Amino acid sequence: MHNTPFAADRPSWDSVDASAGRSMAHLRWAALLLAVLITLSLPAARLFFDIRTRMATLSIQAEGLADDLSNQASADPERWLYERNALSATLVKLRMRSGAQAVRLEALRGPEIARAGEWKDASLLHYEAAVLDSGVPVATLGVQAALAPTLVSAAWLGLFSAALGAATWWLLSTVALGSLGRAVAGLQRARADAERAGRARTTFLATMSHEIRTPMNGVLGMTSLLLESPLNKVQRHYVEVIRSSGDSLLTVINDILEFSKVESGMVLLEPLPFQPEALADDVLTLLGPAATRKKLDLMCRTHAGVAPWMLADATRLRQLLLNVVGNAVKFTDAGEVLVSIDCPRPGRLRYSVRDTGIGMTQAQIDTIFEPFTQADASTTRRFGGTGLGLAISRRLAAAMGGTIEARAEPGAGSTFVIEIDCQPTPAPAHAATPVNLDSLLGLRVLLVDDNATNLEIVSTLASGWGMKPTAFRRPEDALAGFGNGTGFDLAILDFNMPGTDGAELAAALRQVRPGLPMVLLSSSDGADAARRLFAARVNKPVQRMLLLDTLLTVMSRRFASAGLQPGPVAMPPTPFMAQAGRLPLRRVLVVEDNPVNAIVVRTMLERLGCLSEHVQSGREAVAAVSRQPYDLIFMDLLMPELNGVDATRQIRALALDAQPYIVAFTANVMAEDRAACSDAGMNAFLAKPVRLEDLERCLSAFLRAGASP
Repeated sequence: MHNTPFAADRPSWDSVDASAGRSMAHLRWAALLLAVLITLSLPAARLFFDIRTRMATLSIQAEGLADDLSNQASADPERWLYERNALSATLVKLRMRSGAQAVRLEALRGPEIARAGEWKDASLLHYEAAVLDSGVPVATLGVQAALAPTLVSAAWLGLFSAALGAATWWLLSTVALGSLGRAVAGLQRARADAERAGRARTTFLATMSHEIRTPMNGVLGMTSLLLESPLNKVQRHYVEVIRSSGDSLLTVINDILEFSKVESGMVLLEPLPFQPEALADDVLTLLGPAATRKKLDLMCRTHAGVAPWMLADATRLRQLLLNVVGNAVKFTDAGEVLVSIDCPRPGRLRYSVRDTGIGMTQAQIDTIFEPFTQADASTTRRFGGTGLGLAISRRLAAAMGGTIEARAEPGAGSTFVIEIDCQPTPAPAHAATPVNLDSLLGLRVLLVDDNATNLEIVSTLASGWGMKPTAFRRPEDALAGFGNGTGFDLAILDFNMPGTDGAELAAALRQVRPGLPMVLLSSSDGADAARRLFAARVNKPVQRMLLLDTLLTVMSRRFASAGLQPGPVAMPPTPFMAQAGRLPLRRVLVVEDNPVNAIVVRTMLERLGCLSEHVQSGREAVAAVSRQPYDLIFMDLLMPELNGVDATRQIRALALDAQPYIVAFTANVMAEDRAACSDAGMNAFLAKPVRLEDLERCLSAFLRAGASP
C-alpha cells in the first residue's frame, strides 16, 4: 500500500526554505553584477562616444584642408608640391586650430612633403584624406588627435561610476535584500508559529474528539441496546428520537473534524483496486432508506467504457460521492436522483449526480463549495447541516487529481459532476469469478416501471445479460401487451406506480399466466404483503449484481422444477447476517477507563456471544495479559497511568504463547492516531461511538483471519 499525502504536489517546507536561500543568493549576485555594469558601462560609453566625436571632427578638418590643397593643385599644377615652407605653415595652422596632435602631407607615390607635430604610426585617433589634382589623387593628408584627454575624461567618469556602483551594491545588498531577508525570516517565523498553532489545534481537536465521542459512545450504545429490549410504542419513539439526535450530532462532529484534516493536509490517500459501479451501489444502498421515505427513485447507470476494476482511494471517493448524493436526496422532495458513471477520457473516472430537487441560481453555485456555506440561510433552517460537505468534497476531489462542479437552475434540479484521476487495473486475486449467464440468454422479459430513467437502466442491464426486454411505463399498457402471456419468460415489476400498483399488476398477470416468474422492485414497506405473488424481491435502489444474482436464482429454480409455480426465493444473507447470532465464545479483554463505555461494549459483546473482562487502565491490562491468555483486546487510547499505545507496546514485548489481537477502541480519529496505533502493533482501529454492527464486523474479520497475529 502506498500512502499519498493530500497535498503531495506541494513542495515540503525544507525545500521551500532551500529555494528561498538560493533565491536570495541569486539576488545578491544579481546586485553585484548590476554594480559592476554601472561601474564599467559609464566610462566605456564616454570613451566610445568621445572617440567617435573626435574622429568625426578629424574627418571634417582633414577633408576641408585636403579640399584647399586640391584647389591649389588645380590652380598651379606641380608647383604647390615644391613650396614646402608654405605647406608646413599651413599644416601648423591647421594643427593649432584643430587641436590635433600631428598633421602630415605625403606624396601618393613618394616621400613625406610636410609635417606639423610628432607623428605616431600606431595612433588610435587617425584620419587620412586624399589631395586631388584635376580630379586625380596626388597626395594624402593625415591628421592625428591625442588620446590622453579622452582617457583622462573616461578615468574621471570611471571614478564616479565606481562610487555609483558601490552605492548601488550597498543599497541593493544591504537595504533592499536585507529587508527582503528579514521579511523572509519573519515569514518563516510566522510559518513556524502557524505550524505550532496547527499542531496545537490538532491536539485540541483530538482531545475534543475524545471528550465528545466518549460520552456519545455511551449515549448511542445504550440507545442501541435499549432499542433491542421490549419497549412500548411511546418509549420506542422516545429512544429513536434520542438515537436520531445523537446521530445528527455525531455527523456534525465528523464534518468539523474531517474539514480540519483536509484543511491541514492531514488526509492520506490509499490507492487500492475497486469497482466503480459497486462503490456507487454501496452509496445508494446507504441512502436508500432516506430516499424511500421521500418516495424518491434512486438509480445508478454505468456507461460503456468503464473498466470493471480501477485504482484509486475508494474510501475517500465513497465519502465524496456520499456527500454529493446525500445532498441530492436531502434537497429533492419528489422525483429522482440518478448517478451516472463514465470515463470521459483514458485515466479519468466521472460520476454525475442529477436530481430533480430545488435547484440553485448561479450566484448560489458560486458559494456552495465554500466552508460553512449553504445556498441560502433558509436552507440551514429547513434542511440542517454544517455547510461543510461540499467544501470537504472539493478538497478531496483536488487531492485525487480531480474536480467537482455543479450545474443547476432554480426549481429545475441540479447536476454535480465529480472527476478524478483513476487508472484501470486487473481484478484482484480474490475477486469473484465471472458469472455464467447461460440461463438468461434469449429470455423474453416484461419490464414495467413508471419511472422512465429506471426503466431504461433495467432494460439496458437485461439486454447486456443477453435477455430480450419489452418495457412499459403504464401497467395498463403492459396488460394490453401481455396478451395471453405466452410471449414472456419473466416479468420485472415496480411496486409504486400510479393507478395500478405492482401487486395489482402481478395478480392480473397471474390470472393469465399462473406460472410466470416475477420479480418485484421496491423498497416500500407496503410491498411485503404482496411478496407471495413474486418469486423474489429486489430492494431499490437496484444494484446490478444483486439483480443479476436474483434473476439467476429465480430462473435456475424455474428450470429445476419445470412446470411448477415458483415460490419465494430466499436471497443469500450478507456476510454480517451469516455471522450474527452464532459467533463462538471468545475471551475478550475490554480496556476502558470510562465505566459507562465499558458497560456498553461488554453488553454488545455478550449479545454477540463473547465472554469479556474489564480493566480500567493500560497498566492493569498488561498485568491481566501476563496472568492469562486473551483472544482479543479492545484497547482505549487515552487512559491514566499508562495509555493504550504504550500498553500495547508492553504487551507485544511479553513472551506469550500466543499474542492476542489488539483493536484500538478510541474516540481519537485523526490520521496520526491511526499511525501511532499501527506502529505500536495494534491490528485494527475501531472509532467511538461504536455500534453493534461495527463491533460485529470487527469480530467477523477476526474470526475469518483465524490465525494468531
